[in-house]
Amino acid sequence: METKITRHNWKVLKLALSILLLFTSALVTRAQLPNSYAFSSATGTYTPITGGTVLGIATNDDTSFPNLPIGFTFNYNGTAYTNASANSNGFLALGGAVSSSYTALSSGTSNNIISALNNDLQGNTTTGNLSYLTSGVAPNRVFTVQWTSYRYYGATGDIFNFQINLFESTDVIQIAYGAFTKNATSRTFQVGLRGSSNAVFNNRTSTTSWTASASGTLNSSSMTLSTTVLPP
Repeated sequence: METKITRHNWKVLKLALSILLLFTSALVTRAQLPNSYAFSSATGTYTPITGGTVLGIATNDDTSFPNLPIGFTFNYNGTAYTNASANSNGFLALGGAVSSSYTALSSGTSNNIISALNNDLQGNTTTGNLSYLTSGVAPNRVFTVQWTSYRYYGATGDIFNFQINLFESTDVIQIAYGAFTKNATSRTFQVGLRGSSNAVFNNRTSTTSWTASASGTLNSSSMTLSTTVLPP
């Protein structure tokens, strides 16, 4: 069974076992503000990257990885970018630098942010890994940053697997969540987009479901993660 993102028939996603959050650019311009992106979610295939460049290894914590080559031009918030910067706390910034933050959408110092699971994250002992890869052939390449086996800082029992994907030509932003295990402590995480300041945002919020989130009304709006509320 398949589902299709309709604008210009961008990408076909086969239904499988993970949740995909898609931010798609507006019809008039490809380089719009984050709060004008359209949002949709779907159940889809989570495909871990292999053979990418390793940035952070086991127990990686509060570390920024600047100036990663995207491999193509990606338009965001009025600017054409050829590099991005990743942070171990579950987010990246377009451009050559990013500062570590546990609340990157609401109070961090970096702008032009894409956040997949932002809070105080750390790679799990022996298995944690942060990596990136540009795959595909022009004009349909994909830049992927992948957090493998992460957890809340110092937590036992958490296993989070997720990606941020940037698509060439269409400027689609996809956040993909793979297998998740959550310990007994419920926490909240910031998910979404930030523009030229924390006053420009497009984020998601829910206390009950990752497949039926709502648009956040505050830049600090967040997603609950617990043993019963997590990506499927």
